Amino acid sequence: MQYRQQTQKKADLSLDQLKITDGQVAITDRQERKPRTVYDHIDLEASDLAPDKAFRVDLRAHLPGTGNQIAALRGTIGPFRPDTLVLTPFDGTLRIDAVSLSGLKRFLNVQPLAESDAVLSGNADVKNNAGVLASTGDLVISDPHVNGVDIGYPITVDYQIDADINRSAAVLHRANLKLGQTPVFLNGNINAQTSPAQIDMNIEASNASIAEAARLAAAFGAAFNTKTNVSGTVDLKIHAQGAATKPAMTGQITARNIKASGGDLREPVQVDAVDLSLTPDAIRSNEFAAKTGHTTATAQFNLLGYATQDPNVEARLNTGNADIEELLRIAEAFGVSGINGVKGSGVITLNANVSGPLMRTGELALSGNGVIQNASIETPAMTKPIAVRKADLQFSGNGVNLNDLDASIGQTTAHGTAVVTNFGAPHVQFTIAANHINVAEWEQLFKAVPANALPSKTKAPAIKVTNQANILSRATGNGALTVDTLVYDDLKLNQVRSNVTLDHGLITLNPLTANLYNGQESGTVVINTQATPVTYNVNSHLQGVDANQLLSSISPVRTLYGLLSANADAHFTTAAGAHNILPTLNGRVSLSLKDGKVANVDLLHHLSTIGQFEQTARAVEPFTQLNQLSGTFDIRNGVAQTNDLKAAMDAGSMAASGVVDLAREQLNLRLTAVLSSSYSQSVGGTGIGGFLNTALANTNGELVIPVLVTGTFQNPQFAPDLQRVADIKLKNVLPGMDNPGAFTKGILGQVLRRKPGQPGQSESPVPAPVPDSLKNLFDTFGKKK
Repeated sequence: MQYRQQTQKKADLSLDQLKITDGQVAITDRQERKPRTVYDHIDLEASDLAPDKAFRVDLRAHLPGTGNQIAALRGTIGPFRPDTLVLTPFDGTLRIDAVSLSGLKRFLNVQPLAESDAVLSGNADVKNNAGVLASTGDLVISDPHVNGVDIGYPITVDYQIDADINRSAAVLHRANLKLGQTPVFLNGNINAQTSPAQIDMNIEASNASIAEAARLAAAFGAAFNTKTNVSGTVDLKIHAQGAATKPAMTGQITARNIKASGGDLREPVQVDAVDLSLTPDAIRSNEFAAKTGHTTATAQFNLLGYATQDPNVEARLNTGNADIEELLRIAEAFGVSGINGVKGSGVITLNANVSGPLMRTGELALSGNGVIQNASIETPAMTKPIAVRKADLQFSGNGVNLNDLDASIGQTTAHGTAVVTNFGAPHVQFTIAANHINVAEWEQLFKAVPANALPSKTKAPAIKVTNQANILSRATGNGALTVDTLVYDDLKLNQVRSNVTLDHGLITLNPLTANLYNGQESGTVVINTQATPVTYNVNSHLQGVDANQLLSSISPVRTLYGLLSANADAHFTTAAGAHNILPTLNGRVSLSLKDGKVANVDLLHHLSTIGQFEQTARAVEPFTQLNQLSGTFDIRNGVAQTNDLKAAMDAGSMAASGVVDLAREQLNLRLTAVLSSSYSQSVGGTGIGGFLNTALANTNGELVIPVLVTGTFQNPQFAPDLQRVADIKLKNVLPGMDNPGAFTKGILGQVLRRKPGQPGQSESPVPAPVPDSLKNLFDTFGKKK
């Protein structure tokens, strides 16, 4: 570096030569209040640098990436305008050599077109005189990718532009584009003083191939499908004026012999001609026909107010006995949104019109009619296809009426009517009669339930609310549903009747009635498909239900028989089928069982063993017969707590409290059995071997035996409750057979030792005389202190 210094009013620095290799430049734009930007890998050569003087500069930037990746600026620059760099004079050339767009974005620290890339090469002559810029040049864009789509051809630009930076305005004398081999010509004016920028441009193309333009339009999501190949020719002559983002246009676009093929299209889709007439107020098409296979669809549309924020559409579509698969091909070929992944077969006739705001689909007005026959529709949102044997369509308002509907999904066949409005956020009203619904199948239908089973049989799964964008999460509505048979694994309901409300994934059935195992069920069920796994809230009343069939259908329990009535207010999840209901059950259940029995246990036999009866009235049996069983259970994750379980049988009654683990099928109960006086006498009365140790007698001569019940449903274990015996002796009260859970009767021996009228003695009748042997025993017991 060489420099010389001259003495003036203030010191000025002059340099004969300045050279920087692989340097770094940092710029802070204080006028635009932009943050500091650092540029790396800069090579700079400058000579004769001095204030208020032009100098030569050769600036090269090596951008990140492989290959040349060089941007070079060479020419004469200056004198510098420190206040406004963009007004500093420059006369020279700009050259870019195989610069990747991604590398340029990293170098300039910009984020637009994040999913796009290309390789840029070109030369430009640039002259800036006090902010008046003139440039001519050419640019080649190779290997362009837009929004992740490979355009498949190079784009070249030959341009001439004059710009006035002071006025933020430019005149584009020419911009001759070539999209592959397709020429497009542009010229006009740009005014960037306002936001958005204003344009006044002319665009022309004559007998140009439509293939390249279609490919580019598909990449930007404007039209066509990125997987298809489109051929044909296009003529266009357009004058665009107004905001660059939404210009008003005047002119004509004519496309001929359009043919789309490849991709997922089994047969090509062809359109003979489409004419678009553009005015500042509307874009209007002719009536054109799209054909593929044996299907022809005719359409015509008007786009009104397209340059505003709220454009409106008017369109009509007609098909006669069209093949649904071929109709979907036509829609897919031209990039119609919402049908990606949709497959179908069958026949459809449509005569439909639509009008209204393009950006507010819920306000679109429909009219016309149609018929669907022998159709099958598959959508990405559902795991099974919908089969429609017949449906009459009537378009009205912002929806469609489906009359005489005969459809199937999986194992379900349904008939009825439905009205669907606002397809963006569907609202449904329906009256449906179905022959059969498999709940497990419908849980999987909308991908709302994970397929994996629970990690533990006894542990409730974690529930989380999801925001899955399936059709149920968007839908609202109501209707009436009847189902001949509803099954969930082994659980089966018949003649189900319910009103149904849909609310963004919450399905409410209220009131619901059904036949359930020779009995009746009624109540309300709320199904939350927003949660994973799906949750059920049930408020239900059961009447006369076969207990064994019900319990067998939802659990391994096979031990309880009889006619069950119950009230349940509970909730559960079903991540692994109906047999997972009990481990995830929470809530409160009150039940009553009549004329029942408990299998695998002879309670009287176990009481005989514990009480050491002198004799038994009958042989050991494989069950315990119950006249009545009732109780209330508070349930948490399949573990039921009860304090009022009661049962009645011919030989007496019993009361129990404790825990029943429905998930693990385990018991932990404290049971008090009260045997009738007649049965008590038949087995030895107070002469039994366990009297005063494991059994006691109340004032009615009824034996009372406290028992601990543990083990499992299949193999319950019985043992004397010695702590309860000791408590009873201490408190001198026992239950009676009429209420085995209430300790209100005195111990027989204690009552007999008192005289009438003594304090604390009730005014009950004097018991019948007791045999001498028993009297001596009671007297002995009564004399103990």
